Parts: sequence; structure tokens; C-alpha cells
Amino acid sequence: GECPKGAPLGTGGCTWREVSSSYKNASCVVGKVDDSVEKFGAVCFNDCIQPLNRTSDCYLDCYRSILMGNAAINMSKIPGSEIVNPWLTAFDEKDPARGGCPEVTTDPCDSEQCDPLLPPSSLAIVI
Repeated sequence: GECPKGAPLGTGGCTWREVSSSYKNASCVVGKVDDSVEKFGAVCFNDCIQPLNRTSDCYLDCYRSILMGNAAINMSKIPGSEIVNPWLTAFDEKDPARGGCPEVTTDPCDSEQCDPLLPPSSLAIVI
């Protein structure tokens, strides 16, 4: 579980601690990853009738082929770094022109779906 504040990893069996947290616009973050996938697999997407219609069967088939690789269409699997790096940049970079996404403010979580072990103000995407 989570290490108490200030306790070294492993103390009492704890395995993780929050180093920092922030909320980012989810559509922006996912869009950065989609852009990277679309760039990597442009050849596949360009064969679709509506190349960047993100709800079409053709788009979704290409996306899957890019993530997993597909020998039948000679599509190599996208390197993991091309998925992870845009995600991290979206959180780390403040400037949208350099791949950053805007921070958002959220209301405290107070529903049944909230983790009962965490106070409402501590819920965040942990990076």
C-alpha cells in the first residue's frame, strides 16, 4: 500500500508514495496520444474513406493494428515511447505549443465511487 508521508519505500511493507499530482484536460491528453498514433500509422489511416473519423471501423482497425502490429497489412507495432512520451509531455509541459495540456480544477470526490481511504482533496491522476 501507500507509504506514510516521509516514510521510505518498504517501511512496514509500503510499496508506493505520491510524488506529485495534477489534473489535466483528458481530451487534450488522449488527443496527444492519438496524434502520435495517427502520425505513425498515416499510411493505414489514409486508406480509410474518412481517414481521421475516430469512430469509424476503418480508423479503429488501423489504431488496433498500430498498437499491436499487423503482419497482414505490413504494419509494425508502434514503439512504446511514441505512446508514453506524448502522455508524459501533456502533463510535464506547461506550453500547449510544446505538447502540454491545460490544468483543470475538479470538485472533490464525494460519491460512492471515491476511494474511502483517501480524503476527497487528495484524489488526482498520479504521475
